[in-house]
Amino acid sequence: THFNTLTLLSRVLEYQLPLYTHTLTHHNTGTINAVIITLFNGFYSSIALALTEFENHRTETQFQVSRTIKVFIFQFVTSYFTLFYAAFGKIQGSKIFGVGPDTCMDNYFKEEPYNRNDCMFELQYSVIVLFGCMIVVNNVFEVGFGILKECILKCLCANCSCCCSGETVQDFRRKHILVLRKSRLMQQYFLDRYVDTFDDFAELIIQFGYVTLFAVAFPLSPLFALVNNYFIERWLDRTKLLHWRSRPNLRGAQDMGTWMSIIEVMGFLTVTTNAGICVFTSGAFDADYSASGRVFLFLFIEHLIIILRVSIEYFAPDQS
Repeated sequence: THFNTLTLLSRVLEYQLPLYTHTLTHHNTGTINAVIITLFNGFYSSIALALTEFENHRTETQFQVSRTIKVFIFQFVTSYFTLFYAAFGKIQGSKIFGVGPDTCMDNYFKEEPYNRNDCMFELQYSVIVLFGCMIVVNNVFEVGFGILKECILKCLCANCSCCCSGETVQDFRRKHILVLRKSRLMQQYFLDRYVDTFDDFAELIIQFGYVTLFAVAFPLSPLFALVNNYFIERWLDRTKLLHWRSRPNLRGAQDMGTWMSIIEVMGFLTVTTNAGICVFTSGAFDADYSASGRVFLFLFIEHLIIILRVSIEYFAPDQS
């Protein structure tokens, strides 16, 4: 009996342990990837701001357009590269810089043998993990980055003031020591400044891309985005503006500016990516169509939906 029990346990571990190990590995990889993407997006946003200021534009509109384009192109590549590669870039058995072979993630939920690769399953899994981790990581950074910065600055000024400039130490003492004896208005005055809505727009545009560009792979992404924005993001932005930041200065604007043009471009790109995923990545048409037939099918579906989209945009009035 003990021998049979051990044999059964070994068989279970033989088939289930690789599943848990691979799932945990991919989940951790997605989390690390989301953290790295968030860090590099914030880092490059600072670089893009400095580069745009160096360009010395004549008007504020030109300045914002140049800055938005720089940041969006970088964030588009870093945020979606792994997903585009999983959907369209992987060639079974190929090697990258001599390392390989390059294979798709194993689909553990099919009844086929364990070692059957499925790029559609890898795309679905990557979208779910990366999209969920990006929501969590962005919210954590939005809440905790200011607090973490204050704690680091407090430790430096208290224990190693030689690492900080005299102006930084003076501002810190004025903010954290003298302000305690002043009125509530002065305490609000020394809160962190809310610069503008640029970072909030960039975060929502990247989320819009996760929802639309790969909607076929993860159809529940609009629902998750709605729940996040209605219950979490709205509360965070409201609390940030009312309690965590000083009162922002009023800046008038005619419309969303370049962000609206970016949404329009992503709307056309959404048609292309979802049609490509359906025809090439899902494998639904592999048995009935040849390679050239799938290309013509993709072009037909893509052009048909784009014509329908342009027709609705042209005939439906923007104003009532």
